[in-house]
Amino acid sequence: MALMSEDNRDIEDIYQQEMLKLTPSEKLERSFAMLQIHVQNIARQITEREGEMSEEELRWKVAEVLYQDDPGAIELMNQRHR
Repeated sequence: MALMSEDNRDIEDIYQQEMLKLTPSEKLERSFAMLQIHVQNIARQITEREGEMSEEELRWKVAEVLYQDDPGAIELMNQRHR
């Protein structure tokens, strides 16, 4: 079973070629934009699941999701937040 169809490979190749054309600054801007979309999606999921909350509380909950695999970061966040 192929992991990627021929069409998907073509799209991936085009994407990689276009990425190679970007300057380092443009790559950084694109990465930041993608991170912002990811953070917004996490925040939306948390709000849908838990209801409305203060912006600060939502930021902490998003950070907990983003850093869930980093025990040191979680410990530091808990020391500062709780």
